[in-house]
Amino acid sequence: MKKFLNQLNNITFTKHTTPYFLFFIAILVYGLFFWQRGFYWDEFPWMWTYFRLGSDVLTKTFSTSRPFWGMIYQITMPIIGANPWAWQLLAIFFTLADCIFIMENFMHLISK
Repeated sequence: MKKFLNQLNNITFTKHTTPYFLFFIAILVYGLFFWQRGFYWDEFPWMWTYFRLGSDVLTKTFSTSRPFWGMIYQITMPIIGANPWAWQLLAIFFTLADCIFIMENFMHLISK
C-alpha cells in the first residue's frame, strides 16, 4: 500500500494531460449511472413548456429573471429533444467544459 501511495504522489499533470484526467473523472462520476439518470425537476418543466407551448413562451418565462437561459434553451431544445440521455450527455459536456475553463483561468492567474 505504501508503494502504491508513493506512485500516486509521483503523478504529475501537465497542461495537456489535465483535461484528459478531468474527462476520466467526469466519466467515473456521471458515466457509471448514465442510463439510470432521467429528468430532474429543474429540467422537466422547461422541456414541457418548450414542446407544449413553444419557444416564445419559454423565452418569455425566463425574460424576467434569467433572459440568457431562454436563448440557451432555444438553441439546445431542438438539438437534444426529449431524450433524458441527451440531457445528461450535455450536462457532462458542460461540466467538463467548465472544469477546463476554470483550470485554464486558474493556471493563467498562477503564471502571473
